Amino acid sequence: MELLNLDGVIEKGVFEIPSYQRGYAWQERQLKDFWNDLEHVSKLGDKFHYMHSLTLRELENEFESSAFEIIDGQQQLATSLILLGLLAKITQNKDPKYSLINLEPILSYKYYGLSEAFRAITEEEKDLEAFKTSFYAKNLIDAYAFFKEKISDTPVGTLEKMFDALIKKMLFSVVGLNDNRIDPFSSFETINNRGKDLSTLELFKNRLHFVAHKICDGKKLEKLQNEINDTYTRIYYDLRHFKRSFRGFFKAFCGVLLWRERGF
Repeated sequence: MELLNLDGVIEKGVFEIPSYQRGYAWQERQLKDFWNDLEHVSKLGDKFHYMHSLTLRELENEFESSAFEIIDGQQQLATSLILLGLLAKITQNKDPKYSLINLEPILSYKYYGLSEAFRAITEEEKDLEAFKTSFYAKNLIDAYAFFKEKISDTPVGTLEKMFDALIKKMLFSVVGLNDNRIDPFSSFETINNRGKDLSTLELFKNRLHFVAHKICDGKKLEKLQNEINDTYTRIYYDLRHFKRSFRGFFKAFCGVLLWRERGF
């Protein structure tokens, strides 16, 4: 394990959010806490703030020498990168590596919606509403809007201190899980019980991907993973427009799938 600030994490390589995970789940309460923590530590002189663990597994990547799959810590890292890019722009930081457009390759998502939303944020697209294609993509774009509003109400001098604190004083404990005996799916379920709790739906998605890896590989695995992710995209979209309880919705949704499977 190593203790790194955000600047050290960025220097470490590129990071990928695997498809078996939930997407970006933070909402206003978590964003407020993050902002308040950063504002507080920016006033503490030589004191630091422990952010969270960042649990990683090494990946083979033909384009990058250092690539990692994030098992735990994606919410904190994604939030940090979004705010970092905004603060760098407002404070006119001269180092180009902190600009939003250069932060975009550092983090990628393995399923539709979130990759496009994160790219739209880093490229500062004008119509971000068009990229709210899923529940998680909406959360990501809402986080960007939340920080833009916070920044607009904060003096530049304070923002400069917050920028400095974000890259130097917010610490991650970085843990590598590269032992093949450790299963990343069960690790995700075990570790991700802090911050914003996993929903039953998110845990079920992780379990589906776990089973998929057990029963097939290669092109068949890729096809099955895409089907799982496409189905979840539809579920999250429908949930945004569903007035009844989740339990009732999920029961009805599974009933429709079973009905189709049996050819009725």
